[in-house]
Amino acid sequence: MRRMAGASVAVLAAMVLLALGVAACERGVVVPTQERGNEVEVRSLTTFLRHEAVAVTVAVTAAGAAGAATGTGTSGYICGHLHAIHVDYGAGISTTTDLTVSQASPALTVMVQADSVTDAWYYPAVQRTGADGAAISAQYDRAPVCDELTVSVAESTAGTSLVTFYWGE
Repeated sequence: MRRMAGASVAVLAAMVLLALGVAACERGVVVPTQERGNEVEVRSLTTFLRHEAVAVTVAVTAAGAAGAATGTGTSGYICGHLHAIHVDYGAGISTTTDLTVSQASPALTVMVQADSVTDAWYYPAVQRTGADGAAISAQYDRAPVCDELTVSVAESTAGTSLVTFYWGE
């Protein structure tokens, strides 16, 4: 009888640990990523397992005289690889509009689109380098990002454009 009680306690303990594990998975897991101060990244387990892309949209409102309106918007903190960018220029935006996407630290210009108002998809990439730091011919990879992305418009007309970032691991 004692043996049975010990087995029941072991089974009960395993069930409790399983329940706690499931609850922890629903709350999220800490994913090892590049460190930034004392922050840690917490994501849902399904996102961690599937490496899903996350979409972040930035609304950039330009203000000022026609052809000289400017504006900026910030994405919030992103850490991963940039898969794609979709730009949706608002109605009435002029064809002289220049759009720049950059991050501050480390300094990286992700994309520059000059004199455009065509809604489009972009797939930014960076050139790979060898061990000596020299560029490898015709070798590109997704742009790494670990900061806030800033979207700037210049030489525009007053209006709002939407820039959506798709990023993940």
